[in-house]
Amino acid sequence: MRIRLIYFFFLFTFTAYPQQEKLTSVNFKNKAFTEVLAYLEKAFNVHFSFQSNDVANRKINLSVKDKPLSFFLNSLQTETSLFFEVLSDKFIAIRHINDNDVITICGILKSDTNQILLGASILYLNTGLVTDENGAFKIQSVKANTLISFQFLGYISKYVEAKQLFNNNCDTLILKEERIQIETIIIKNYLTNGIDKTKMGSFVIVPKKLGILAGLTEPDLFQSIQLLPGVNSPNETATGLHVRGGTPDQNVILWDGIKIYHSGHLFGAISPFNPYITEQINFINKGTDAKFGDGVSSVLNIKTNDSIQSKLSGGFGMNLISADAYIKIPIIKDKFSLLASGRRSFTDIYQSKAYHETSEIIFKNTQPNSILSTDNNFFFVDYNVKGILKLKNDHYISFSNLLIENKLDFGLKELDDNGAPETDENSLDFKDLLETDNRGYAINWDKKWSPNFKHQINAYYSDYYMLYNKFKTEHDVKVLTFAKKNTVKDFGFELNTSIQVNKYSSLQSGYQFSNKNVTYFFLSTDSDQTKFEGSNISNLNSHALYTTFQSNKNRNYNLNAGLRFSYYQNLSKVYLEPRFNIGKYLNKNLRLNFTGEFKTQTLSQIDQTIESGLSLENKLWSVANNSTFPIIRATQYTLGFSYVKQHLQIDIDTYYKHIKGLITLNTGFSDVFDNDIHHGASHIKGIDFYIKHDFKNYATWLSYTFDDTQNKFLDLNENHAFPGNSNIKHNLYWSHTYNWKKFDMALGWRWHTGKPYSKATDIITNEHGTKSLVTNGINNFKLPDYNRLDFSASYHFDLSKIKPIKAKIGISYLNIFKKENVLSRDYYINQTSNLINSADKASLERIANLVFRIDF
Repeated sequence: MRIRLIYFFFLFTFTAYPQQEKLTSVNFKNKAFTEVLAYLEKAFNVHFSFQSNDVANRKINLSVKDKPLSFFLNSLQTETSLFFEVLSDKFIAIRHINDNDVITICGILKSDTNQILLGASILYLNTGLVTDENGAFKIQSVKANTLISFQFLGYISKYVEAKQLFNNNCDTLILKEERIQIETIIIKNYLTNGIDKTKMGSFVIVPKKLGILAGLTEPDLFQSIQLLPGVNSPNETATGLHVRGGTPDQNVILWDGIKIYHSGHLFGAISPFNPYITEQINFINKGTDAKFGDGVSSVLNIKTNDSIQSKLSGGFGMNLISADAYIKIPIIKDKFSLLASGRRSFTDIYQSKAYHETSEIIFKNTQPNSILSTDNNFFFVDYNVKGILKLKNDHYISFSNLLIENKLDFGLKELDDNGAPETDENSLDFKDLLETDNRGYAINWDKKWSPNFKHQINAYYSDYYMLYNKFKTEHDVKVLTFAKKNTVKDFGFELNTSIQVNKYSSLQSGYQFSNKNVTYFFLSTDSDQTKFEGSNISNLNSHALYTTFQSNKNRNYNLNAGLRFSYYQNLSKVYLEPRFNIGKYLNKNLRLNFTGEFKTQTLSQIDQTIESGLSLENKLWSVANNSTFPIIRATQYTLGFSYVKQHLQIDIDTYYKHIKGLITLNTGFSDVFDNDIHHGASHIKGIDFYIKHDFKNYATWLSYTFDDTQNKFLDLNENHAFPGNSNIKHNLYWSHTYNWKKFDMALGWRWHTGKPYSKATDIITNEHGTKSLVTNGINNFKLPDYNRLDFSASYHFDLSKIKPIKAKIGISYLNIFKKENVLSRDYYINQTSNLINSADKASLERIANLVFRIDF
C-alpha cells in the first residue's frame, strides 16, 4: 500500500508540471547560415525548409546562453530579414516576406536631436495610434505592404511600409524637424486621401496617394480641384475652373515652371497632365506668395518627380476615349534618370459610346438649325519628357518638355423633313476646322550652397497656337463665316534664392523676366456683310522683383509677408503688390487664418459674348496695352477658421475680391451697332463651408459655397451692375466614400442654382438688312437649378506575388439618373418664321467609363 502511494505521488507530480522548454547556448562567430540552421535542427528537433539561394553566402554572429527556439527565430529573422513561418511543431519554412504576410511590428520614435516624441500620430488603414511616454509603439496583425504614416507637429512626416520595421529589435525611427514649418499640414485627407490643406490655406494634391472621387475612373488633376469649396465649372468641363468668381484665364497654370495657355483635351473635358508622373500640385486661392504673378485668381503649380530614379518603373492604361503610358528610367545609377509619358485618343479610329455622349454635348447647339453630324474627326495627344541630372550632393539640373495638341474636322448637315441629310443643291452644310496646341520647354538648376542658403534658376519657353475656321455651304457656295488665329510665345527666366535666417524664419527673394509676344486675328460675317473684325500683334517685356519673409517662431502662430515689384517695360507701368498670410491657433483644435493680396495680370482672354453660344472656340488671348486692353488688377481679403478634432474636420472661409481692368468684346449684346470693347470691374463676395467625418471604412463630407459676383461695364446695361456670366450663387456638394479590402467606392451629389442669362426681347434690322437681337438688360434671368449624381468604383489587385506589378479596374458613371440640366441659353432668329427662338445647351447625359491600368 505504501509503495502504491509513493508511485501515485510521483506520477501526479510528473503530470501536473509539464516538461521545461528546451534551451541551448551558442557562440557563433561568422558562422555559415546553413551550419547555424543545422545546429538548431539538431538542438530543437525541428526541420527548416528554404531555397538555397535565400541562405547562401550569409554569415551569422550570435553568442547567447540558455535560450529557447523562439529567441533564435526572432534573432535570425532580424539579422537576415527573412520570414520564419512556423508550419507545425516540427517544420519551419524560411522565405522572403510577402506583401500579404500578417506581421507584428514595433519601434521608437525620436527627433533628429534624439528627443523622444510623445504622442506622435501613427496612421494606417483608416485607423491609428499614438506613441507612449517612451516614444514607443506596437502594431499587431498588419499586412507587410501596409503604408504607415508617422507624424508629429513641427516635424517632416515619414512614410514607411510595415515590412521595413519587421524585426524584434523595435528600431528607432527619426523624424526631422521642419526648419520652416509654415507649410505644415493642418487638415489631412481633405475630401479624400492625397489632398491636404496647409497652414497657409493652400492645398497640396499628391496624385499617387489620391483616393477615389465620384465620377472619376482615375486621377484627374483639374476635376479633383473642382470639388474643393469655392471652385466650380459651370460648363461641366475639367479645365473651366472658376475660382471664387474669377474666370479660367485668370488662373496661372505652371507645369515644371512652364506657363500653360491651353489646358484641356476635348474642349476642356479632360485635363492634359499625366497624374502618374506628377509629384504634386499646389493649388493657391488666397494669400498668394509674392513669387507668383500674372494671374489674379488662383495658382496651379504642377511639379513632376524631381528625384533620381533607383529602379525601372512604369505603367500603362486605357479607358473608353484614350490610352496612356509612362516610364521612369535610371540611366546612370544615382546620377541621371529620365521620365516620359504619353497619351493619345483613339477617337479618330474608334468612337466609343462615352466619346459620342461627351462630344454630342460639346457640339450640340453650335448651330441654330436642326442638323446632323456627318463627319467628325477629332483626336488629341499629349506627352512630356523630363531628365534629371545630379552633379553632386544638393546640386541638380533638370530639363522638361511638354506637348498638348488637339485637332478637329467637324461637319454638320441640315436634315430634311424625314430626318435624313439634305442632298440637293439647296442643302445647308457647316464645317468647323480647329487646331490647338501648347508646347513648352524648361531647364532648371538647383543648388544648395550651405545648410542656410540655396538658389534655383529656371528658364522656360511656352508656345501656344490656335487656328479656327468655320465654313457654311449654301447653294453649293462655300463661305467663310468665322475665322480666328491666336498665338502666344512666352519666354522667361527667374532666379530664386532662399536664406534660412534662423531655426524658425526664412527669407525668399528673386528676380523674374518674361517676354510675351501675342497675335490674334478674328473675322465674323453675316451673309455678304462683314459684322466685325479685328487683329493685333503685341509684345510685352515684364520685370519683377519679390521678397517674402516667413516666420513660425511660435508654433501657434505663423506669418508670411511679401512684396512684389512689377515693371511692365513697354507700358511704362510700375506696381507694388503686397501680400500677407497670418495664421494662429486659438486652441489646440481651432485655427484662424487671415490673408490679403494685391495682384496684376497682363495676359487675358477676349470674351466674344454673343458668339460664345454659336461657335466652338470663343476666347482669344490678348496682352495689355495702354489703350484697348488695360492691366487687370485685383485685391482680395479672406478670413477663415479651421477646426480639426479626431475624425471631424470643419473649414470655413469668407472672402471679398475686387477686380478692375476687365473687358468684354460686345457683338450686339444690347446695341446692334455697338462692336466696341467695354471696360469694367467685378465685385465678389462669398463664403466657403466644408465639413467631413471619417469612420472606420466610410467617410462623408459636405461643402457649400455662396458666391455673389457683380460686374459693371462702362456703357453696358445703362452703367448698372449685373451678375457675372458664370455666377452661381449657391453651390452644394455631398460625397460618400467606402473602402472594403481592395474595393473603393464613391458617390457624389452636386446641386447648384442656375447661371444667369439675358433674354432676347426684340429683333432690329439695320440699314444693310441685317437682323440682330436686342436684350432688355443683362443676365437678369436665371436658368433652372442644376443637380447631378455621380458614382465610381475600383478594384486593386496584384498581378504577381514575386514582382511588384499592380493592376486596377475601375468604372464610373456621370449623371446616373440622366438628369437634364441646362448649362446655358442663347437666342437666335428663325429665318423662316422671323421669330426669336431659344437654344439651350444641355448638360452631360449619363456617361459610363471604364479603365484598366497596370503599374510596375
